[in-house]
Amino acid sequence: MSPGPVTGAHAWSRTYTGRPEVVQDLLLKILSRIAQPFRPVVRGMVVVGDVVIVELDAQATSVDSRPYPQNYCWILTMPGGSIVPVREYLDSALALRVLGGP
Repeated sequence: MSPGPVTGAHAWSRTYTGRPEVVQDLLLKILSRIAQPFRPVVRGMVVVGDVVIVELDAQATSVDSRPYPQNYCWILTMPGGSIVPVREYLDSALALRVLGGP
């Protein structure tokens, strides 16, 4: 995952300045609030050149036993087969309600 901004007007919104910061300050904090691995189901995929757009649903449960049924849209740019930037769209209000802020 490439560093960059998490856009929006919520507690996780900010610019992450390096891969270690993305992992430490975003991914690990979110995953520590999930009781079990995400169970993703791909609903659709479109490939245009080196851009891949994936629509998926993922079911999970928080560590305090609340359901976390999230929907995602991922836009991946893959020049030469390597993922460079990733943009992820999701229900941020649901994420904050179930998983909390940083």
